[in-house]
Order: sequence, then structure tokens, then C-alpha cells
Amino acid sequence: MKNCGAILFALASAAVIFGFKGTAVAAASLADMSFFLLTGLILLGILVSSKFFYKKHRVKLFNHFASNQQNKNEMNRPTSQRGADRKYLIGQVVYDKVRPGQTLIIKRIASSLYYCQPAESCKNRLLAYFERDLMATEF
Repeated sequence: MKNCGAILFALASAAVIFGFKGTAVAAASLADMSFFLLTGLILLGILVSSKFFYKKHRVKLFNHFASNQQNKNEMNRPTSQRGADRKYLIGQVVYDKVRPGQTLIIKRIASSLYYCQPAESCKNRLLAYFERDLMATEF
């Protein structure tokens, strides 16, 4: 595409020098269109590639950020108060308030989010819940 634009530009310059006005205008307009098409494709490629990069690595980046933030918050608190404001602990069995029949096991805690894995699920998929969405006993 880049070479095509350069060739059309050279053709338009040569046509102007030799007096072929119609050929020069046609070649220049084709070169102009190829320039804008190339620019649009480059911008589209940048947007698409950044979206794929973000999607591919966002879980890894979020986990890294959440664990660092949790460690910072815990270390800034006095030793007697660390983990004292949490209602549930890692490994505890809890239930969803919306679906009380679903048994959840708390796998990780980050700030105010509890990452739970359904007990009957064999996948490593974690569901995020706020403390207000969980209950300790089944109805």
C-alpha cells in the first residue's frame, strides 16, 4: 500500500512535468485515496491490537494490582486489626443470597470483594461477590 502510493505520486509528478494534466489529476487523487486508506488501516490496527492486548492480559494485571493493593492496605493497619473487619474467611463455605442453593467456597479476598468458587463446579472459575451478597447459612 505504501509502495503503491509512492508509485502514484511519482507518476503524477512525471505527468505534470510532461503536461498530461488529466493523468496527473487521476494519479494524484488515487495517491490521495491510498494515503487516507493506509492511515485508516494503521489506526484500525492500533485500536484492534490494543483491545486484544488488554483483553488477553487484563485478568493477570488485575490480579497483580489487587494483590499488591491488598498487601499495602493490610500492612498499613495495626497488627491487632488486620483482617478484623472481614466477616468471612478464606476456605469458608458461604451461600449466595440470590441463589441460596448455590454453595460457594471463598478462595480469595481482595479489598471488599470475595472471590468464590462454586462447590459443585470442577472449573477454576471464580465468582466475585460483595460481603452484602453472601450469607453464612442456607435458608
